[in-house]
Amino acid sequence: EVAKLFAMAGVVTITSFICPRNELRTLAREIVGQADFLEVYVECSFETCEQRDVKGLYA
Repeated sequence: EVAKLFAMAGVVTITSFICPRNELRTLAREIVGQADFLEVYVECSFETCEQRDVKGLYA
């Protein structure tokens, strides 16, 4: 909702989510609007996640 308000004001907004469920990504797309929504998928191996993990989430 906040990203939509910024987009309506002409502000480029970048948000980051860990969202494994497609229906939630679809909801975000519907809220913002297809014209202002760009989804980028970034894949990383489990081993790389372990190496980068500063919070111990992959330990």
